[in-house]
Amino acid sequence: MLLLRVTFTLSLIISVYSVFEIRLTGGPSDNIGRLEVYHNEEWGTVCNNGWNLLNAQVVCRELGYGPPVDYFISYGYDGFWYQPIVLDDVKCNGDETRLYMCTSRTTPHDCNHWQDVSLECSAESSYSIRLVDGIYSNVGRIEVFYNGEWSRICNDYWSRESAEVACRQLGYHGSDELAFSNEISNGYYSYKFKFECKGYERHLKDCTRTKQYYYYCDKPVKLQCTDEEDQSYDHGDARLVGQYDDNTNEGIVEVFLYGLWGKMCATNWGEPETETLCEQLGYQGGGEMIEAYHYNTFVVDDRPVHSVAFDCDQDYDHHLLSDCQSEPAYYCSHSSDVAVKCKKGGLSGGAIAGITIGSIVGLYWCYACLCGKKKSSPPPAENNDTTAQPENAGVELQPTTNVPTSPSAPPAPSQDLPPSYTAVMDEPDKYKSSLETPPPDYSQSPPSYYSPNPNHITFG
Repeated sequence: MLLLRVTFTLSLIISVYSVFEIRLTGGPSDNIGRLEVYHNEEWGTVCNNGWNLLNAQVVCRELGYGPPVDYFISYGYDGFWYQPIVLDDVKCNGDETRLYMCTSRTTPHDCNHWQDVSLECSAESSYSIRLVDGIYSNVGRIEVFYNGEWSRICNDYWSRESAEVACRQLGYHGSDELAFSNEISNGYYSYKFKFECKGYERHLKDCTRTKQYYYYCDKPVKLQCTDEEDQSYDHGDARLVGQYDDNTNEGIVEVFLYGLWGKMCATNWGEPETETLCEQLGYQGGGEMIEAYHYNTFVVDDRPVHSVAFDCDQDYDHHLLSDCQSEPAYYCSHSSDVAVKCKKGGLSGGAIAGITIGSIVGLYWCYACLCGKKKSSPPPAENNDTTAQPENAGVELQPTTNVPTSPSAPPAPSQDLPPSYTAVMDEPDKYKSSLETPPPDYSQSPPSYYSPNPNHITFG
């Protein structure tokens, strides 16, 4: 019996270099030759397994040249036998600005130097631009290629219109407000140009350019581009996606950072971050983390995993993720996506505070109205006795012996009120003698003091 034992060993390493430089060498000009990568303090070659036009576009863009003329030259520029083969199976999407942003395999590999990548880029390269030192390919310090070298752009005269032109030239929909410019270094290249654009230009070279003959500038231009046509999102906005039903309180977490919707890394996510996220989305009472595979992960396959970790310290009152501290996150992949389930019901802290304040104000005004009405209304008179004592008559104030007291005024004499109209009409005889007087008798002679007017004329 023949026992065949086969052992497979697979070592796949995805290149995650923070940065590396590339060059074309060995050709008649700088825009044609063998592609080399500077890694571990030496220049190495790139194997042609999986090499295609998209990869070549990224290389030519990074080097500041135009589009590829020949994305793979099969002979004539092989590397030296002592050179290491640094990259294999390079795979780019085509929109990256640096080759290190693409995925690739390092060691081990099964390549020989006759498989080294060589290519030719278009030499029409003046005013090519790139973004460097950013956390994503759409964020970074902008640099322009001119006269065979890269240079920074001074921020003098730089405007939102110039940013729109630069982002369109880089292949994005437009520019976005840069969230954290302090995370991008100022660089070390010299300043050669200032650009002033109107906004309708296709490339920066079409804008007004001013050459700088001095090397001092306050700071370089730092830029953030976006592919989102709807630019109403703010840095730190969040949402839950991937639900199979109408439960909008749960799903895979996506956060809008650096102009991109992306997923969060579960390695640096915990209960404080879950509570803050749920409150930001309008749910009170926190929530719990759920495995992402419970939801439709296909809807977020094309989203990046943010290399950012939030630290929502429980000792502080955080209502938004953007209120929390943030720091770089490492060792994140799509297998560690954050998904949460927020608790439904209840009122948010803001709603509770509003109800409490409203209740206190309402009670205050109710009390004020009742007291004011009581003070403005006279007490009802129960009888005609003006000598009735007030309610606190039981408390008698004794004057001091040193202060003489003045005598009180005598009470006013009581008067009989006339009968009412109804009483007189019901019993007229009762009140007749006291209210009526007999009419005068004109038949009697006038009194002695009456003397008629002598000039009085009587018509007869």
